[in-house]
Amino acid sequence: MTNDLRDLSAVLREGLNLEISSPRYTEESEYTYPLKTEVWDNWLPFAYRAFRRIANETSVRSFASIGCGSGADAIGAMCAFLDVERIVVTDVDPRIIPLAQRNVEKYAQSRKVIALQGSLCHPLREAGITVDLMYENLPNLPVNGTRDLGSTYDSSIIPSGRKELADYLLSSHQALLRDAKDRLNPGGSIICSIGGRVPSSLLREMVQQEGYFFQELVCGFKVQTEPGEVLLGYAQAEKKEIVFDFYDYEKAAARLMQSGFPFVYTFPKDVSAEELKEILCPYRISAQEALERYRANENIKVGHVVQMIRAKKMD
Repeated sequence: MTNDLRDLSAVLREGLNLEISSPRYTEESEYTYPLKTEVWDNWLPFAYRAFRRIANETSVRSFASIGCGSGADAIGAMCAFLDVERIVVTDVDPRIIPLAQRNVEKYAQSRKVIALQGSLCHPLREAGITVDLMYENLPNLPVNGTRDLGSTYDSSIIPSGRKELADYLLSSHQALLRDAKDRLNPGGSIICSIGGRVPSSLLREMVQQEGYFFQELVCGFKVQTEPGEVLLGYAQAEKKEIVFDFYDYEKAAARLMQSGFPFVYTFPKDVSAEELKEILCPYRISAQEALERYRANENIKVGHVVQMIRAKKMD
């Protein structure tokens, strides 16, 4: 099957505030998460904003993408971190690795690109690699069986952890934090890309309890893509004391504009996810209600908060 080509240039411009005049094409396959036409329907620009903030604070010479997909996050890292010398891309799916390696090497110039297959930090450990910065956008929804476009993961590869984190579908993120400590250089960090559908305080507790300093780099708001598949997964995980935060997208976006935010998608760094959720509270709906609305009208838009959080190694 012929792979599709997608142009990353608009996402790089928006996320990194770069002047990019020529296309930056990357390959996609049926096994990679697809780049969306609307820039801010993707996770990438939020991640790129987080990269830019880290780049303004410190030098990054080695970078690893854990669960790299097509490698688009690593391409953004090369644009953000001008001193980066080594890029590592890993994924649990062996069908993705050659494609990701081709995409990243296409724009790597003199940088060294290492592509490894395996779960979490295991391939880095086996190769004896440590890095200054990791980025992960691991899936939340568990499924036993085949991986489905990056929205689910095989729960058999994730070790057991704190029950509340498992209930809120954060097990993959906790597992990565736990597994990464010996793969980070002194002062190294992990950027965790997480849909803010869970209590913000729980993310802080997770990072700190795993022995890292916590920092919120970026918070934002985006439309829920693949709503039929994703909303079903979250609705099935809801129970009396576990409810996920979704929002009526159109009403929430209008409220943000009325509140004086010039941009609906990302917000000044002095606006936290907790403050954003307080603004959006009147339009909050559960996953079950969001799924019911979507099934009644598939054109309806559901939104959720995005959080890019930094877990910095305690030396």
